[in-house]
Amino acid sequence: LSFSAFSGDAGRETTVEAKLTRALSLPWQRESDALSYSLGVGARHIDGISGIEPLMLAGLAWGRGLESGWIVAETQLAHNPQTGGTEGKFDLTWGHHFSDRISGYLLLTAGEGHTGDRYAKLSPNAIIRLGDTTRLSLGLTHALTGDRGTGLSLATWLEF
Repeated sequence: LSFSAFSGDAGRETTVEAKLTRALSLPWQRESDALSYSLGVGARHIDGISGIEPLMLAGLAWGRGLESGWIVAETQLAHNPQTGGTEGKFDLTWGHHFSDRISGYLLLTAGEGHTGDRYAKLSPNAIIRLGDTTRLSLGLTHALTGDRGTGLSLATWLEF
């Protein structure tokens, strides 16, 4: 079960997006490569734009562990059966472990958003291990195309 909430402020307009999804992921491992595909369902609400929208999700991901990091290519499609609209996204991530406590990654994202806008974004991020199971990520996202905006991200997650 995944819950994501995003908030953005562009001048006087604020956009809030919340999404709740549940996906089945089936991994396959061979030597240092990992491949997985996922199918899921969910719902999202974009403040000021839409009510609660149903989503059907499909994804494919490949990753490889490196000597002191990782590389991942991932794609996802989200289909809204009410409107017939489909959004696609592709992520390419290169990560590096600088120490046992500090890692970082560079993420390139390209896709098509819910309004049909095409975008490409570059996101450098730092990850700090706060404890055995808790991590904090702080990053910057800069749009290369589309709205050309820049933003900060702050995330945390638990490993279990």
